[in-house]
Amino acid sequence: MKNEKIIFLLACLFLFSGCCTRGGIHNLGDGANAVRDDLSKLGDEQTSAAITNTELEGKIEQSGELASELEKSITDGAGDITEFKKILQRIRERGTEASK
Repeated sequence: MKNEKIIFLLACLFLFSGCCTRGGIHNLGDGANAVRDDLSKLGDEQTSAAITNTELEGKIEQSGELASELEKSITDGAGDITEFKKILQRIRERGTEASK
């Protein structure tokens, strides 16, 4: 009885292993090809995103430099305005002295 069970189990094992071969599964490689293509596209898009990111970093740095230059010119302009006010004040003082 024990030998019959072992023989029956071995027969079932061989039958089930014969049913589950790669040849019995149709279109097994189609999914792998689709995944491979998607991974290739993803790699290309990541490369493009990295290039865009690098370009944006450069533009951000340029914008920061331009902002600091603009701030410097504004502060220099404020200094010029006070200097112009002093010059106008001196001209007015000369004008009042000349009219006396």
